[in-house]
Amino acid sequence: MKGPYLGFKPASSAPEAALVTTIPGFNGTLPSKHYSGYVTLDESHGKRLFYYFVESKRNSAKDPIVLWLNGGPGCSSFDGFIYEHGPFNFEARKPRGSLPKLYLNPYSWSKVSSVLYLDSPTGVGFSYSGYESDYITGDLKTSSDSHSFLLKWFELYPEFISNPFYISGESYAGVYVPTLPHEVAQGIATGVKPILNFKWYMVGNGVTDDVFDGNDLVPFAHGMGLISDELFECLLVKGWKGTIWCFPRGKKSKDEEDHKCAIREVLEEMGFNVSILLNKDDHIEMIFRQQRVRLYIIAGVKDDTYFAPQTMKEISIRHILYRKILNFMSP
Repeated sequence: MKGPYLGFKPASSAPEAALVTTIPGFNGTLPSKHYSGYVTLDESHGKRLFYYFVESKRNSAKDPIVLWLNGGPGCSSFDGFIYEHGPFNFEARKPRGSLPKLYLNPYSWSKVSSVLYLDSPTGVGFSYSGYESDYITGDLKTSSDSHSFLLKWFELYPEFISNPFYISGESYAGVYVPTLPHEVAQGIATGVKPILNFKWYMVGNGVTDDVFDGNDLVPFAHGMGLISDELFECLLVKGWKGTIWCFPRGKKSKDEEDHKCAIREVLEEMGFNVSILLNKDDHIEMIFRQQRVRLYIIAGVKDDTYFAPQTMKEISIRHILYRKILNFMSP
């Protein structure tokens, strides 16, 4: 597989040095052209973003260009290439360390569009910088860097500048995707060149807000028919609604300790629970103390209690004794 460090320089067509001719595990001719490489955002810092580009099998000259971003934050967009809509399916259950066989994916997005997989922000996947300070980033900086990447990428691949351009992603890309089109739209409005033929964006299973997302899990499951009306009403009666994330964003209980407030703010802003690293308590105990877990814990139930088949079907899980979990986890 070829894929050199690519800089920003004029070109009349896709750089042939970036052409991927073979992929380990796949025997045969690739169904369409593949390219991989780097776009340099900051030469002095050695700041480079990695991409993998799969041309459309149908009509690459006219088919849409789709940028794909995985979430995390911190997940490589190769996740999408490997596990979701890339051109290949990977052979399952191969022994660890062995080379998997690749088969053509009949549902690949590259059947009808050219897909651009981007590792962003700097430090994700194969993207890197020579300065550690470039690994300190945020949502707005990420969108700005991704916009700069796109402008330079289309300079490298000018034959695609007139193709319809779409931005897509999933999970934390629910943040990445809307902020990037804002940058793109501003660039188009102010005449930043090259002018992208941007059409729209799409988000799958995207993050919006921890409080909103957390409190919507059960209503979503109910709306999709995954849990019954009776179980949904039971959860409401037990006080599930509004209890998952405790206090609304920006508000603090008068009894909440400062360090717990800080941990919660980090969780709300970044989606990462730093208490896992900071708290030295027993993590099993921590889980069982959570409000959303306690709703399903019933004390004083005898070991030989009989649960009717309908009950087992409604709750969709089998009961287990608390002490058995602790015994299982003990060294």
